[in-house]
Formats: sequence, structure tokens, C-alpha cells
Amino acid sequence: MAPSRNKKGFRGRGGGRGGGRGGGRRDNRNGGGHRPYQTYPDVPKTNEKLERYYNTLLGLAEDEQKEFWDALKRELPNSFRFCGSKGHALAVKRLLQTRYIPEITKITHDDGQYVDPPKPVPWYPDNLAWWMTTPKNVIRKFPPFAAFQKFLVSETSIGNISRQEVVSMIPPLLMDLRPGMTALDLCAAPGSKAAQLLEMIHRGEEARMRKVMRSLSGEDVAETTRQEGGGQAQEQEEGGGEEEEDEAAKLEADPSDDGRATGLLIANDMDYKRSHLLIHQLKRLSSPNMIFDRILADVPCSGDGTLRKNVNLWKDWSPANAMGLHVTQIRILVRALQMLKVGGRLVYSTCSMNPIENEAVVAAAIDRCRGPAHVEILDCSDQLPLLKRRPGLKKWQVMDKAGRIWNSWKEVQEHVQATDDGVTPSRLVESMFPREGDAAEDLPLDRCMRVYGHLQDTGGFFITVLHKKAEFKAKPEEKKTAEPVSGVKR
Repeated sequence: MAPSRNKKGFRGRGGGRGGGRGGGRRDNRNGGGHRPYQTYPDVPKTNEKLERYYNTLLGLAEDEQKEFWDALKRELPNSFRFCGSKGHALAVKRLLQTRYIPEITKITHDDGQYVDPPKPVPWYPDNLAWWMTTPKNVIRKFPPFAAFQKFLVSETSIGNISRQEVVSMIPPLLMDLRPGMTALDLCAAPGSKAAQLLEMIHRGEEARMRKVMRSLSGEDVAETTRQEGGGQAQEQEEGGGEEEEDEAAKLEADPSDDGRATGLLIANDMDYKRSHLLIHQLKRLSSPNMIFDRILADVPCSGDGTLRKNVNLWKDWSPANAMGLHVTQIRILVRALQMLKVGGRLVYSTCSMNPIENEAVVAAAIDRCRGPAHVEILDCSDQLPLLKRRPGLKKWQVMDKAGRIWNSWKEVQEHVQATDDGVTPSRLVESMFPREGDAAEDLPLDRCMRVYGHLQDTGGFFITVLHKKAEFKAKPEEKKTAEPVSGVKR
């Protein structure tokens, strides 16, 4: 039987964010609403500069290098997340497991092989994120998949399911956001991550309200809990229940508001049209908590981690895309750190694999914020243990617009001094390169995390978790370019 649409308190929401902000935009290419599958014109999946840059940069062994590129040339699995309150999300998940998956698992290919049904993403808490790799020709051929697609569309439209790329689900999970906190999502549109953050703010709300209602009615809470224990245990065994929600009720929250969540989320985006999409996505949540203990800075980026879904990037990729965003990304991150409370946590993320949008931005921002004594990179290697990742880079090269690869800022300076025109190559600036000296060596950029497509059949992503240790006055912005030979005009 389908779960009731009459939900108490916090609701889930639909629409997916689909992952990256490729080319400065973040379109929902992973499916959503009434267009669960996107078709593309044939685009040759090759780009000499792109492949040469990352083959040089990442230093993967030959066999892993092949896995890396083969993964980027495959289509992404379709993925989605059950959302809203914990109990309600588990109820909708049970509907998938009991009604639709048994029918799908009966389907066989022409060769007699059974199809792979949707499966839970192994590292996502409580198995609330799922994906499937079934070929589209199989999906279109068999009626059980048509019923499953109608289920996805229907549940997405009413806000119970979010069609979202799995790597874009990672940053909110590292926020350590709890009820009663205030949070800022700086670049929030179209709203998938913002909705995850709202769910965290509302965690345990229904359980807290139940306890308040029991106390107001004069019910013995301890006795009621004892009597309900058996039923809750049974529901928990089936994948649902309220035990964890009752545990969540003990989380810090304002007791004066009758159990309602008192935390706040400010969801911001500078793009007017994308802000309308953000509103459309979040209004399904029916949450009053929309206005900083925590900040998410999922910034605009060149988006080459989204090659699997934004196939035009294969022909459009250029190192200039990342260079044009580098300074803006530093400004966003520094401003976010200024707004963060002392003791607060900030998650910086991109769907780019390029270090000049990732490690270089983190290093430059920490430097402008007066160094690791004021802002530190947290080690999150013990979180999401089933998520396969690689450490951040401490050394990297930079490719300019012409396709030349530079090893250091010193090398660029030497080139400028040796040439007649004295012009810095293709808008290169010092902050794009690894820092030099003892202070730079001590910066633990390896605590950043890189997610590559071949590790768990995903898109590419970069995530860093920062902790503000003390207030600071940010250094003025400097865009250092290499100095030309004396007397030569720039």
C-alpha cells in the first residue's frame, strides 16, 4: 500500500541537482521531473589537451589511467535519493523494495541473464540513496520498468524523491549540521544540497513533537515507550521504525518551541533565473526554517568532473574555463570564511578535477585568511568509510590556454624574463600554483578529498572541510603576474 501523502511537519522534496556546475551552470542532466532520461547527439569523447593534462597531472599507473578514461566515457548510472523526514523516507523506500524491485528482478535479457535492479549506494547513510545501471534499451522494452519510471516521476513531483547525482550528495553529509544550527548554502540553485541541509536541521522533529504531545496529554512517556518498544523493533527490522528518530529527538534543539526545529538555512544564489528554480525546489519542503554555524560553498566551476553527463564538454573543454573562475572561487571562499562563526565548519566543493579550482583555491583562501592558525583543513577520512576517494594534491601543474604545462610559478617568471614580449602566458597568476616554502609544506592539502569516476562508477568531485579556529582580518586581494624584463612594455 502506498504511503500516505498527509505528512506531519517536514516534507521531502523533488527535483535533482544533478551534480556539477559545468561551464558555470548546474543543469539537472541526471534526470528529473518528467524527463528521466536525457538523449544527446553523438559527440566524439576525446580531447587532446584534456587527456594530456590529466595524464600528466594525476600520475595514474597505465592500467588505472585506462580505467579513469573508460569510466568518463560511459554514461552515468541513474541515481535518486529518498528525502524528507527519516521515517517517511524509509516508508517510500520500502514501497520500492516491496512493490517494484521484485518485478524488475524477474526480467531477463535475450541471453537469459537477469537484469540488475536498482541498488542502494553503499556509502550513503541508511541506504536512502539508490542507483541503477540497466541499459536504456532494456528499460524501454519491459513493462515493470515503465511502472518503476512512473513511480519515480510521481514521487519526485510530490517531493518524496530527489533525482540527484550521487557525488553531489557528499558535501552535505560532511557538514555535521544539527538541529538548532544556522547554515548558509552560498551557491544553492537548483536546491538538491540545500534540501539535504534542511532535512538535517529538521532531524528528529517529529519524534520531539510526539514527546511534547504525550507530555501535554499527561501520558506517561516512559510507559508509552516501553509499550511501543516491540512494535518499533519490528518496524526497525523491516527498514523503518522510529527508534533512530527518537534518538534524534535528544539532539540539541530549543525545547521552548514545542519540539519544532529552530535552526535556520539561508539558501542563496546570484543567478536570478536559477534562484527561481531554487524556490521551486525548496517550496515543496513546507519548511519555515529558510532564512551560521555551517556553510556550504559548492561553487561555480568549469565542471570537467561532469564529462559523463555533459558530453559537450569533450569538445568544449579548455584550460581557460578553469582559469577564468579561479579568482572568483577564492573570493567566494574567503567571504564565506569571514561569515562563518569561530568554531564553525565550512564545506567547499566543486565538480571539477582541476587543482587550480580546488587545492589552489583552498590554499589561497587560507593564506588570505591569515593561515592555518585561523582556518584549518579537517581530516574527514573516517567519515563515509565506504566512499572510495583519493587525497588532495600537494603538488600539481597548470596548463595555460595554449596547452603548455607549467610546473611552478618560478618557471613562468623565468619564461617571461627570457621572452621578448614580457607577457605572462594566458592569464596565469601566482595563486594557481602550489605554494612554496615551509608554510606551504605544512598545509595538509592531502586532507582534501578527490572522487574520480572509475573508483565507484560516479562523476568527478572535489570536497574540502574547513574549520574556523579564530577571527581574522582578511588580507587584501592580490593578483600577482610575472614581472617582464626591465624596460619591456606589457
